[in-house]
Amino acid sequence: MATLPEKLRDRIVKSGPLTIEQYMSEALSDPEYGYYRVNHPIGKKGDFITSPEISQLFGEMIGLWCAVSWQQMGSPSDINLIELGPGRGTMISDILRTIDIVPEFKKAAKIHLVESNRELQKLQQKSMGLSSENCFWHETFDSVPEAPFLLLANEFLDALPIRQFLFTKSSWCERQVDFDKEENAFTWILGKPQTSNPYLLEFTDRKWSDGIIYEFSELARELTEKISTGIIKNKGRALLIDYGYNQNQGGDTFQAVQSHKYVDPLLNAGDADLSAHVDFGAVKLIAKKIGVKVNGPITQRDFLIQLGVEVRAKKLMDKSSTEQAINIKTGLDRLISRARMGELFKVICLSNFDTPPPEGFEGIS
Repeated sequence: MATLPEKLRDRIVKSGPLTIEQYMSEALSDPEYGYYRVNHPIGKKGDFITSPEISQLFGEMIGLWCAVSWQQMGSPSDINLIELGPGRGTMISDILRTIDIVPEFKKAAKIHLVESNRELQKLQQKSMGLSSENCFWHETFDSVPEAPFLLLANEFLDALPIRQFLFTKSSWCERQVDFDKEENAFTWILGKPQTSNPYLLEFTDRKWSDGIIYEFSELARELTEKISTGIIKNKGRALLIDYGYNQNQGGDTFQAVQSHKYVDPLLNAGDADLSAHVDFGAVKLIAKKIGVKVNGPITQRDFLIQLGVEVRAKKLMDKSSTEQAINIKTGLDRLISRARMGELFKVICLSNFDTPPPEGFEGIS
């Protein structure tokens, strides 16, 4: 049976170069060899660590945010609590433990996890314990039943495949992945110039310098449209957290991480996590066009501090041993330090116009 690199090579030889979107999609989601289909990518033994894995403080703050949001939405007796890409189930488990203090909310919440990796589904179920009895798994967001909802996506958008275009000689050429038979390796090439791509015309309404790379994700656009439409139709609120930028200034952010180290994205397809920085400016523009209220993006640091993460950390440290207190402080620093995740990670909230401003975004439109 052919390996994933061999399958990609054969496809290129037969049908021509792949867009980065096609390459990412196959590398991450191939049914037999896709990274997210067959690997356990999260945690110390995986390829990367997410905020919930760093500290319980993160999930606790998100849990409190959900409880307040439910109250701001009128405390509906039934509400879908949706997480996209829940990883090992750490964040949803911390959330469910935290909302024990709001039993009416916990009773009202139906848990819906969007996860395609069967092994991760098992880990999520194990992590949640008895709480998994009220949990439902889905391959895609489309299959989640309609109802009022709170949606969470932490480090999900960055894994949605992107396309890249290089600006040269007053035109855009798409970066593509080809296969060099002589070198027996994947390589970068440029496609034919494009002048009428609707996405480029919509999001690149300013002058660009030769050699600049512009990225966008059609899948992120489609997901933002679906979430925003669902918010209007069913009444809901979405909290999106990821590393990214407020405005696309151009640049290559396509990257691969394996065993906590950056590697060549064109090597070992299926064995490394592929991602790109999220264009929160585009997310905001798309959501506003659909007609939902947008708060943010703001930095993860500002969001967590406004939610009271430092106060919560101090309370935990006061009740902990010296070693535990050091670990709590270390975890907090990673979450909010400007040199770590605090500035790079952004938070944006989509909601109905008739609901009060979400917690954590005070004074920010």
